[in-house]
Amino acid sequence: MAGSRPGGLIAGAWTAMMSLGLNGYLDSTSRIMEVSKKIQRGIGEIPGLFVIGKPDLTVVAFASDVVDIFEVKANPGPISGGMAPIYGAAGKMPDRGTVKELLVEFMDSSC
Repeated sequence: MAGSRPGGLIAGAWTAMMSLGLNGYLDSTSRIMEVSKKIQRGIGEIPGLFVIGKPDLTVVAFASDVVDIFEVKANPGPISGGMAPIYGAAGKMPDRGTVKELLVEFMDSSC
């Protein structure tokens, strides 16, 4: 439902809500929040990385006190595409069990 008017977004949201129902919506929200918390814990377990702030929802910002992010961006290496590989990934994963693998592979390819 692409377009420049907000009606398409509202119609899409309404359709999703009608399809899921209240319980389906709450279940999906709970699972999404669990993945967000798992990503936060995973980042916290990687030496040199830390989560910025205390994310209340699903946007998780992180930084490093040992890795220069500008250096990583300037020299991404042959297999790294920067953050692009994980952009939106958790929301699209049918198997949320792969979040840990995603974190490990991202760090292995970027640093």
